[in-house]
Amino acid sequence: MSDTAAGWAYGAYGVMSTFFGLMCGWFIDYMGVRASLLVGALVGAFSRFVMALAVSKGTALFMLYTLLPFAECLGIPIMTIGIKRYTNARNRTFAFSLFYSMMNVAALCAGPLVDLSRSTFGDGFTVHIDPLGLDVRFTGLRLIILTSSVATAAMCIIVAIGIREIQVDESGSIREFIPNRESPMQQTMTVLREPAFWRLTVFTLLLVGVRLVFRHIDATMPKYMVRQFGPSAPFGLIYAINPFLIIFLVPIVGLVARKIDSFSMILAGSFVSAVSPFWLCFKQTYFSMVLFMVTLSIGEAVYSPRVYDYTMAVSAEGAEGLYSSLSSAPLFSVKLVVGGMSGWLLTSFMPADGPHHGNILWGIIGLTSLTSPILMFLLRDYISPPSEQGNRPHSDAENASDHLKSDRQEDRTDAIRSLKMESTPVHIDEDEDEDEDEGDQGYDNDYENFSNSASASSLPQERQAFLSSNPQQYTMPSTHDLKEVDITSAVSPARDSKD
Repeated sequence: MSDTAAGWAYGAYGVMSTFFGLMCGWFIDYMGVRASLLVGALVGAFSRFVMALAVSKGTALFMLYTLLPFAECLGIPIMTIGIKRYTNARNRTFAFSLFYSMMNVAALCAGPLVDLSRSTFGDGFTVHIDPLGLDVRFTGLRLIILTSSVATAAMCIIVAIGIREIQVDESGSIREFIPNRESPMQQTMTVLREPAFWRLTVFTLLLVGVRLVFRHIDATMPKYMVRQFGPSAPFGLIYAINPFLIIFLVPIVGLVARKIDSFSMILAGSFVSAVSPFWLCFKQTYFSMVLFMVTLSIGEAVYSPRVYDYTMAVSAEGAEGLYSSLSSAPLFSVKLVVGGMSGWLLTSFMPADGPHHGNILWGIIGLTSLTSPILMFLLRDYISPPSEQGNRPHSDAENASDHLKSDRQEDRTDAIRSLKMESTPVHIDEDEDEDEDEGDQGYDNDYENFSNSASASSLPQERQAFLSSNPQQYTMPSTHDLKEVDITSAVSPARDSKD
């Protein structure tokens, strides 16, 4: 394949990943974590095995565009949902960091193994398969696909033995989780009406720019290094720098910065990762490649685990699969963008025969990546959570509740202060009078001594409902202990207008 054809093949794989991702959202919520992982592992093992043995380009492309992207959609997204259900707010951020580190352990092993396979089996070897009557020639890369098929098959055993359909609540108790059995249309319409979903979608779309860098490592960097440094260029070893650093950096960053809100971490980390390609604009050397990968890894360690945390935090319980699939559609489209972009960049600036301009190639990649942190900063008021508790964003319901509680506390204080300033006499016990100088606590005590015979209808409906629903917190004395109070004047007009 030419550079352009290979790039578009990679992009088409991204398009099919988007399609299956959208289709699998409801399937994930319906089947649950355990069943979805089993199906994904079985389909993935089969599709990789067929690709490893394929003797025609058509068969390989068919698997690349059908079963393989379907299996990919039932892999990492399901694991993130499982982590959300197996943890609570106290340990979820660290759990996502640990999960991200384990993924990079696999990536760290994969990089050197790719180089080893290429160097050992560079000329390939032929295997005769008697039952099929085929002679299959295994190159180094074909052997890698075969071993990945075996590893994916082993995952089926692990899932069958070690995964349960459970959920851990905020108290640490474990209960059975029942998957969502609503119809696909009903689930989709419910999710599309949620403001949190659209905020998540915009946020995911803005991440496309910085994600381009990582996809260019897959699609552009190998050919770039071979043409810049020669056919023996160890791009697998250079690639391994990233997972090696991530393994150690992510848990450390997760532990040290656990009290910093997710959006701030994502914004800072995405900026660091976005500027990393500019190292290669200065000089085309191995040292520049190392600086590029180190800078990229530092930014990734800061922001990438928090993306999982952010996504799962704003997703509705039981609909995490649909939230993830619909909102992640822009990320799958990155492969299409990078596929076409990679082919054009390599043909224009790093052709197989002709002058090389790698500095321009990586400068263009860096500029496109910078769009992510810049746009996220400009739209931060919309996409960042209104407030955060500990490490996780509040849901819209929690934020509304917090604001309501704050307003009610202000109402109580304003009401007492207004009442103190009125000429209408108010009876206050002597003990309470001694506490007046203690600030709002004295006001709260006076508020609790309002006469329950006063005209409750003069209070706003919201405050009436709140007092009625909290009798244990606002128990009022009988009327014979108090003088008559005109409570109408105790309500602040300014506060009423806000209510």
